[in-house]
Amino acid sequence: PWPATGSASSALLLLGAHATRPNSLYRAIAANESAWAPTFDPLLRPDGSAGCDDVHGCAHKLVAIPAVLMMAGDYAAHAAAWRPFIDWWFGAVEASIDGATGEVCPPKAHAKLVDCLGAGMAFHSMYTYTNRTWPSASTVLDFALSLQTDGGDSLWTPTLGDWLNLDGAYQSTRTSEALGGRRLRDVHA
Repeated sequence: PWPATGSASSALLLLGAHATRPNSLYRAIAANESAWAPTFDPLLRPDGSAGCDDVHGCAHKLVAIPAVLMMAGDYAAHAAAWRPFIDWWFGAVEASIDGATGEVCPPKAHAKLVDCLGAGMAFHSMYTYTNRTWPSASTVLDFALSLQTDGGDSLWTPTLGDWLNLDGAYQSTRTSEALGGRRLRDVHA
């Protein structure tokens, strides 16, 4: 249920609403520093122990807890208490960024780089939501554009409704924008 809770919180926020009951499990994790690394390390370096075995699947679980906390209706009342967890979370993500892709992309994920692009969408949406500067924006832009299909349609897969097109478009346009329009022509090619 982890990815669904993050998606539900985002959808509710778009509607100007919040969950009616707080997520007590996520709040307990945020309040217990000794739980942070054991909870998130298997998601940053997927090994199957967290119920996901690839970086794309684990990314949605990794983002769910801070997303649910930050999008809670009572976040302002808890922000100071949760700040250490949120700061630790962003630090853990940034410490796991791969230099070649600009994404959280462990070495074993390099066999299927599109999963790293998909994972990046989840992470980067949190950076956008919190108005934080994306780490390695230039590398992310180059990486995202390198995965576009040949044919000049700017798609990452020929199936228009495929998740990969949204992930690629989001990351390439947002990073281009953050970099003052760098390679924008390539994004719209």
